Amino acid sequence: MTNPDVDPSYQFSPFGWHYSASQVMPLPRRHNRTHSMPYRGIHVKRYKGVSIRVTDEQLHPVFRVALEPFLSKLMWNRVIPSTNAADAVNEYVAVSPRVGDVNSKHAWLAKCAELCAVKESATERIVDLWLAEDCQSRYVTGTRKPSEPLAKGILCCAAVGLHPGWKTLFSYCAAKTKWNLTPSFCTVQWSQLLTCAGKLSDEVGVVALLDEMIDVQADTERLSDPALVWALNAIVSAPQYAAAKNFLQKLTVDKVKRIAKKYRGMRRQAEMTADGAVVASDREKTMWAMFRENDAMLYHVQWFERMKSPLAFNPRQLYFNFSPPKEVDKRDAIKMTAEQVVKAKVDKWKDEGYLPADYVHDDVIDDQEQRSKNVLRQERWKKKPKILEDKRFGYTPE
Repeated sequence: MTNPDVDPSYQFSPFGWHYSASQVMPLPRRHNRTHSMPYRGIHVKRYKGVSIRVTDEQLHPVFRVALEPFLSKLMWNRVIPSTNAADAVNEYVAVSPRVGDVNSKHAWLAKCAELCAVKESATERIVDLWLAEDCQSRYVTGTRKPSEPLAKGILCCAAVGLHPGWKTLFSYCAAKTKWNLTPSFCTVQWSQLLTCAGKLSDEVGVVALLDEMIDVQADTERLSDPALVWALNAIVSAPQYAAAKNFLQKLTVDKVKRIAKKYRGMRRQAEMTADGAVVASDREKTMWAMFRENDAMLYHVQWFERMKSPLAFNPRQLYFNFSPPKEVDKRDAIKMTAEQVVKAKVDKWKDEGYLPADYVHDDVIDDQEQRSKNVLRQERWKKKPKILEDKRFGYTPE
């Protein structure tokens, strides 16, 4: 009888594993029956920006049903709808006065703000609605705290639309005594704010953003490189320049390299667009006109990239930069034996009073180095043959 646990015949049968069998799971999607992913076409444009999610506490289920014809046109997943942003805002302006629940009405406004930020249109109307409605009396002058979707949506719209009021909104989000929402900001939102402050050349706002990101320990590694370049390029004055240098110190080597490379490319693009060397639309010309020449920051980023990256091994540079040590005194370089060195030290210590005058140093010094030198200096025929005391050679002195 063969032991089936030990005998490999089962493994090499058609029912077992064989080394020449394909090493891939056949039909892996059919293997997972319980948690299969829904089909999503490859052609669908997915939005990777700031996603604003509202809960049932913020948008009551009753209003989810009642406002379904209007809410269905907004973004409820990562797929960008074909809804016109201005039409969505018009529907909100027309219908929202009839919504009695303030939280649900503001959640609807937040979703409209999200759509306007994605489409990059009608953003100023959203900010005007924020300024005109009862939001000011409730959240700005009052003591209440807005829901996270509303604050993020309005701030997102102000940043995308380059609205100058973004800084006031951000100061409320950053203040721990007010809304305290910056710890929950995603990386895309930080990138939008940095781009907005950079394009508006608001260096005080840029420094406030950088300091707040360090304060809340934001993920600077995944920040958008163009956004950081826009922000750094806006900094001109000395105190803000020091704050930017402090922020660059916190970044990793790879991030600094990517920023420096992107900075060079964007500077080149802005110069070529200004000279008319590239074909650009009016919108691109307007955008690159905001990218002003800031040689000091550009050079600092390039220099900091060089300083941050590890030093490359350059043997020629090491050879030509070599400087010999300082000249040694000829008396220090005299070859002295161990007895002579000890005698000189003892005489010196006697003169300085560290040793009594009648001190006699009679220790025998076995200078191994001197002995080997004396042996090495002899001619070969004068050296005694060395008899190896090893059991392999069959000799013992006894």
